[in-house]
Amino acid sequence: MQAKQKKELKAQVSAEFLVIYSVLLTISVIGFVIYYGGSLNYFQTSDILSATKDSHSIAAAINYVYLAGDGAEYSFKFTQKSNYTNITIFEYSVNSERPHASSSAAILNGDVDQDGTIDSTVIIRNSHGSIIIEPG
Repeated sequence: MQAKQKKELKAQVSAEFLVIYSVLLTISVIGFVIYYGGSLNYFQTSDILSATKDSHSIAAAINYVYLAGDGAEYSFKFTQKSNYTNITIFEYSVNSERPHASSSAAILNGDVDQDGTIDSTVIIRNSHGSIIIEPG
């Protein structure tokens, strides 16, 4: 009779261990999902802010040169432009694209001539109402 009770006790300990182990595993998985989701949101927010800052800063520089009139020139330097940032100018907008976000900003003049890509430093000139962007 004692041998039967020992087997039942061993089975009870094993069942309790499995229940506790499954609860701890569930809590760990939930914690991992919350942590990973939070860090992903951080990167997305960071990309959104960087794309918005980049597009608005270059658009402001272009508008400044356009409003200054013929012959105006401005040397523009990005403070923290990432290698993953792609900036394009299309008609009346400046678009900044990053891995997780994109942003655009309006410019006053759609007549923009862009030579090559916009790197960390560019020279923006107003030539008879046409904006010319050259590598710096």
